[in-house]
Amino acid sequence: RQRALGQVTDIRLLDLRLSQAETRLLLQKTVLVEASETALRNLDRELEGWVVGLKLAALALRHFSDSDELFSRFRGGTREMQAYLVGEVLDSLPSQLRDCLTRTAILNRFCAPLCDALCDSGNGQEFLRSAYNENLFIIPLDSGNEWFRYHHLFQELLQRELTSQLDEAAISELHMKASQWFEEHDYIDEAIRHALAAGNELAAVEVVERHRRAQLDADNWYAIERWLEMLPPIREQRPELLLARAWIAYERHQILDLPDLVQRIFPLLDESAEGTPLWGELHFLKGAALYWSGDGKASHECFAIAQDCLGTEHQLFLGLTCLLDGLSSHMCGDYQGAVDTLQHQLRQASSQQSTYYTRLLSGLYFAHMMAGNLASARSEAVRIKTVATSGRIQYTMAWSSYMQACTYLHRCDLEQAAGHFSDAAEHCYILHRIAAIESFIGLALCQHLMRRHEEADQTLKKLQNFATELNDPSCLDIVRSCQARFDVLRGNQDNSML
Repeated sequence: RQRALGQVTDIRLLDLRLSQAETRLLLQKTVLVEASETALRNLDRELEGWVVGLKLAALALRHFSDSDELFSRFRGGTREMQAYLVGEVLDSLPSQLRDCLTRTAILNRFCAPLCDALCDSGNGQEFLRSAYNENLFIIPLDSGNEWFRYHHLFQELLQRELTSQLDEAAISELHMKASQWFEEHDYIDEAIRHALAAGNELAAVEVVERHRRAQLDADNWYAIERWLEMLPPIREQRPELLLARAWIAYERHQILDLPDLVQRIFPLLDESAEGTPLWGELHFLKGAALYWSGDGKASHECFAIAQDCLGTEHQLFLGLTCLLDGLSSHMCGDYQGAVDTLQHQLRQASSQQSTYYTRLLSGLYFAHMMAGNLASARSEAVRIKTVATSGRIQYTMAWSSYMQACTYLHRCDLEQAAGHFSDAAEHCYILHRIAAIESFIGLALCQHLMRRHEEADQTLKKLQNFATELNDPSCLDIVRSCQARFDVLRGNQDNSML
């Protein structure tokens, strides 16, 4: 430990508490000074071995010829010494460097262009170089030295200094500059966080509204879920954010939540919304709720409105609309019509439109599966895998594994089914939660039928753990039902009745 004290830039050392002997060693290693016993005792008493304080004292000492004089000034305990030392260090720095240090203290990480946006000097690269050379608690976050952060204690000190220099409005303006920079560079979580730190709830909400469609098109609906959790109650009055919640409910197969969300959105829209993509989204979600309730005719009517409103640039929305529209036709007894429509749309689409294309293929897959045409269903699942792999869409790749597994299971090809179910289950945190649970169940069933009972038990334990993590009562009911089924298969009727 004493050898390591000489390397004061080591982040692990900055949270240590040192003895008086170690305090002396640290000062000798960093500033090459000797201090009297009286001065050291005072230093140790006031800073209580606080390494960041000692490091600041060492930095301040570079501008004092008499160490005893500086150390003897220390009074008031750790908190007061923090303010004193950071003031001494900052006062000794060039004004531009000092200004950038305090302004960037609002950031949990920063890079040169971001510093340019916040600092009046406009030379972020020079600031980073100077701060790093001055050994001012700046820590690289990547091997290329592009992103940095401050040690958290030093950041707290700088934030206190910032509040003493700027009023609340000026600090809010800094947060908004940071928010705008992060949004422009697609760091949406941080853009939202800084808008909220600025006290601008509306700006945070509008960030989500501007980016939710792109994330949905990229199958990143779980990112939108994270954003919504960051937002204040104002989100409940914004139709686009309620739509986002409805999409998340749809992706999680929480169909019972859709009607209420849809009915809450309609009164929040004015006449100008009719005929727009927003109107198309709303009617798709209304149609999805009707489809899953078994009303094929009414859902088909909603999907027709949605297709008229949705532009081709919204690939996910249009693809899902075509998928469920085909299935609603199938529900009404027109299997061949559903297949012909989806195949016609595929011929007009480009496989480069990955999200849209895979949704059309998914429509064909489900239509064939419901008609018992396993060979055609498996063929579409393989095509989905190819397109999703090319487009690097992890969510859809996981779906493809689940789809292929289902076709093999219905053909009683247990080995192939188990392999694909296993692939899908490995992506359970990406995959739709119902498909993920069914993947675990399908894998356990295949293992049981192949007399691999220990493997089946292990899979059922993983299923139980996954469902418990989800904390969704409906999922837990499915798991209990699954366990009862396996008890019956194994002749444990007493357990199945529990």
